[in-house]
Amino acid sequence: MLAMAKSVSRPMFVYDVLGMIPPPTDNDGEDVQQRYNEIVGGNSKGIKGKSYYGYEDDLYGKVVDWFHISQST
Repeated sequence: MLAMAKSVSRPMFVYDVLGMIPPPTDNDGEDVQQRYNEIVGGNSKGIKGKSYYGYEDDLYGKVVDWFHISQST
């Protein structure tokens, strides 16, 4: 949405690790611990049953491609 809302002539910098989520700490609840174990174990479902984004190959490349496509339309 941000890429489509800004002028094509203005640069946009977005930062994310685009990788696996960091492990929970001892301060996180049991629900967070369980969710993390589900994700790193490869058993998590994404939104509406689709593949969890963290399991995508070359997620960084897909995000970059999406921004290029969005700016050209």
